[in-house]
Amino acid sequence: MPSVEIIDSTYVSVPETARPPPEPIKLTALEVRWVAFPVLQNVLLYEGPDMPPFDAILQSLRSSLVVTLVSFAPLAGKLVYLEEAGDVAISCSATDVVKFVVAESDANIGRLAGDEEHDLRVLERLVPDVDMGELPAPVLAVQATRFEGGVAVGVMVHHAVADGRSLWTEVGLGPVRASMDAVLDNGRSGAPKRPRDGVLPAVGTANVYVVNDSQVTPAHSLFFIAGTWPYVLVFVHWLGSIRRRAPVLSAHHCLLRRAMSSVRVIHASYVNVPATAAPPPGPIKLTAMEAPWVVLPELQHVLLYEGQDMPPFDDILLSLRSSLAATLGSFAPLAGKLVHLEDTGDVAIACSTSDGVRFVVAECDGDMRHLAGDEEHDVRVLERLVPGVDMGELPTPVLAVQATRFEGGVAVGVTVHHGVADGRSLWTFVEAWAAACRGEAHAVTAPSFDRSLVKLPGGEELARSLLRKYAPNVPKPFASDDDVMLGFHADARHRLDPPAGAGYFGACLTGCIASLLARELRTENALAAAARAVQEEVRKKTEDPMAGCDFLAPAFKIAMERLMNVSGSSSFRAYKLADFGWGSPRRTENIRMNRDGQVALMRARDGLGVQVSVSLLEPAQMAEFKSQLLELVG
Repeated sequence: MPSVEIIDSTYVSVPETARPPPEPIKLTALEVRWVAFPVLQNVLLYEGPDMPPFDAILQSLRSSLVVTLVSFAPLAGKLVYLEEAGDVAISCSATDVVKFVVAESDANIGRLAGDEEHDLRVLERLVPDVDMGELPAPVLAVQATRFEGGVAVGVMVHHAVADGRSLWTEVGLGPVRASMDAVLDNGRSGAPKRPRDGVLPAVGTANVYVVNDSQVTPAHSLFFIAGTWPYVLVFVHWLGSIRRRAPVLSAHHCLLRRAMSSVRVIHASYVNVPATAAPPPGPIKLTAMEAPWVVLPELQHVLLYEGQDMPPFDDILLSLRSSLAATLGSFAPLAGKLVHLEDTGDVAIACSTSDGVRFVVAECDGDMRHLAGDEEHDVRVLERLVPGVDMGELPTPVLAVQATRFEGGVAVGVTVHHGVADGRSLWTFVEAWAAACRGEAHAVTAPSFDRSLVKLPGGEELARSLLRKYAPNVPKPFASDDDVMLGFHADARHRLDPPAGAGYFGACLTGCIASLLARELRTENALAAAARAVQEEVRKKTEDPMAGCDFLAPAFKIAMERLMNVSGSSSFRAYKLADFGWGSPRRTENIRMNRDGQVALMRARDGLGVQVSVSLLEPAQMAEFKSQLLELVG
């Protein structure tokens, strides 16, 4: 995987000429709900032969950010909890600052900025890694990343302080377009408004959009449409089960280079189960003692080896791969996948003759002796010496391994699903693998994967009940009478009485949730039924804009795999607004595309169409989605 390395991290101060607000700026009822969903992230990708030198870009970004903070000083403040009043507010002072991160990446910016599949794991590291999950929390952070022939500008802002319009409109863009307006046009846009009083219900119209199509999920691939249609109506046929991915913050760590050694993945392949190994005749169902580990899946260990007599790294790789293949002859289920059996409600290991274990090869410039010592360790390096496998969703691999080259040593990392193995089982496998690598016979008793050996009162039904208790979102098919929902937002600035005004900078969104019975989405008239449901929600919003003020409440009461979320707007002209002086970005993306069926909208680069970003997990689902969508739009 391409690397992104932090090379500097400093702070940009609010100018002395900027006067901080005399009192904390209390959040409104439309904003407080976002305290629990704090992160709004976007990245802008620029490339071309006429790009200025990176140092000149940094200087321009920093100086224009300083100027911008004269008008946008609260963005340098902190979000705090006022204990006496019970409010959450932006606290500002004369010493406020914005974190400014500088990084570099060896990724191909042309591919990242293209219209097809993207590496989301690289994109999410192009925005600053700031923890906004607890108060007090910073409001804003920015990052500039150097590429060969390009640059990325990442913005992270607290969603309780800004919605998409505040981030992208010419008035509310802050450290993006407004910075250039302030420098080049002497602040022609004027200062942003931030009144918090007199926000009353009003009547207006809602701009809303979407519906989607096919079984959806994220991370491995993203599909983008940038056409010339005035709008895009996409619809999702919720056929069968949809797996849920809970919104989580990125696990990637952005650290100063001088404080963190780099670990770079250089190759990844698979080691297959030998043809002589017969897979089990059927799925291996987890017992009641294993089912709870579905929600705490990862068991990871790293083994560090160093010494003058270490074999060459290529010889080590050859030995590890060949011995792993031999070991899988007895441990074949470890190459399978953990799946949900919809018919019975069990979670089981599914095996086939084509199973393989992911084998990652990496290299690290860290000090092996320091890592292997008895004193303080760099845990953030250690955790990158085991293969990064997302085991939070089913189906999931059971086992992955990684070999990392050091100067004078090697690390062997193992990630195994805790629902399939405990510590004793893990070390039984490692012992067998090590014996095979030494060329010795494995003296330990042959492993048994027969779950019938575990006799418990309640048997398989007990395991299922524990799954329902600890993993209620394990995928299950929708019943015909189940509701499936589409969530989207409407800008309330001009729909309040009196209106908040175009200059209002904050999170001023009200929400809609369109709902239909699942059976209505399994007919030939599914698209029309979905469109009617969306239109009905828009009509309700026109009559009563504040009806959806507490729109997040249903999200906590329903199964999230039955709710698809749409963010952004076709009115967000990021490509036009985010010209820092070296042209429009080649690509901009919402980095929080980490949920099943997440859809993000933005005005297309040509200014005529709509860019629709859809996050899916399975490549096969993406191909099906793309096929149905292109057929739909002709």
